[in-house]
Amino acid sequence: VRRACHGGGRAGGDRDYQRGGPCQRGLPCYFPVLPERPDQCDRRVTLLSTHPFKSGDYVEIAGQGGTVQSIDITYTRLSTADNKIISIPNSAVVSSQIVNYSSSGTRRIDITVGASYDAPIPVVKDALLRAANIPATLFTPAPFVGVKNYGDNAIDYVLQVWTASEDYWTAFYTINENISREFETDHIEFTYPHVNVHMCK
Repeated sequence: VRRACHGGGRAGGDRDYQRGGPCQRGLPCYFPVLPERPDQCDRRVTLLSTHPFKSGDYVEIAGQGGTVQSIDITYTRLSTADNKIISIPNSAVVSSQIVNYSSSGTRRIDITVGASYDAPIPVVKDALLRAANIPATLFTPAPFVGVKNYGDNAIDYVLQVWTASEDYWTAFYTINENISREFETDHIEFTYPHVNVHMCK
């Protein structure tokens, strides 16, 4: 494959230009166009044909998470929340597990919270549901609260809330802040690892 250029450009190469070759004299000159490597083409075709993600999706690839910016011949580029660009070779992309958080349009937030044994279970569950009652919360399916574990120092509760994919982080941080406020309102104590020592006379 040859590509032509006209005029005073140096497409014919510096040697040709310096010695007064055809490119310098304004005549057509030619230089080779290198083809793409077959394996590079195959990997990009695999990504484009299987559609595991598209530009704008939030994904996790090879342990790296970010929003897909572009898919070119050799790299897939992700943009992180703090505006870093991660370039992942397509060879690593096609051989890695890909988690696409945007494909369905919704995501579930899972928050685990430990509360004191002194707080009645129904009171804690009600406080958690109030904390999840924000504009970004989807109520189909409805938010869920359950007892996850009875630990040494606390009862662990899990709160599960659905939200639109683009609202995930806003909802996540807002609900976590609301939990602290609702626990304070109901006098529910956050617990921490501790040891009770009983002195015998």
